[in-house]
Amino acid sequence: EKQLNESIEQVAKEIVEDSVERVDFIRGIEQGFDKGFNKYLSSLPKGLIPVKVVAITCVCLSVGGGVVFALWNQPPDITSVTANPSIFNPGENSTITCVASDPDGDTLTFRWSATGGNITGAGNQVTWTAPSAPGNYTIKVTVSDGKGGTAKGSCMVSVVPPPSVLARSPSSLNFGSVRKGYKGSRTFEVWNSGGGSLSYSLSEGYGWLSLSPTSGTSTGEHDTIKVYINTSGLSVGSHSATISITSNG
Repeated sequence: EKQLNESIEQVAKEIVEDSVERVDFIRGIEQGFDKGFNKYLSSLPKGLIPVKVVAITCVCLSVGGGVVFALWNQPPDITSVTANPSIFNPGENSTITCVASDPDGDTLTFRWSATGGNITGAGNQVTWTAPSAPGNYTIKVTVSDGKGGTAKGSCMVSVVPPPSVLARSPSSLNFGSVRKGYKGSRTFEVWNSGGGSLSYSLSEGYGWLSLSPTSGTSTGEHDTIKVYINTSGLSVGSHSATISITSNG
């Protein structure tokens, strides 16, 4: 309830000029109304007055012994906007949910937008598909009650590159039967079969075997690793070795 000390004519004028929708106007005690107020009332459709939508349900104007009540629409209220999941890889989906209500019990509609990616579905729950570019994205929603009342909300989601995955082929090398003093080489490939950048290093603990290169990075390209052997210091018989590859994926 708000008591206004200004002239009714000025108050009524401000209400008319600032109004955004029409609502029911309930007239109370009519004695003592200022002529200026009645002048503005007479220019409006009978029983109606436009008023500005605010977050209260009633305003009381008390002037000269007369009391006038104006009732108007209340905007919707958004409780939460959430994403599940909120962190994921490019091309993956997230369910976006808006929990909202309306004090007047009006039916709500939802309008969605995003700073990237693709939104499918309608209503208070939609599906957002992540774009190919990693980064943070904002998903926005505007809730409307169909009577001029709106509320806005948003949530942020993060798109991260898929993890890097170490791959190599072939998984073993066979030099076959060779003579003592043999020097030769074989090759295999190392690459990143996942996302992002893979860093790797190779090691071995044998004096008759060497590798080149012994480290590298890959964002998907295949790197060729050469394995050299020198059997000069080996005894006759079968020999095997293990090459270790360590990486961040």
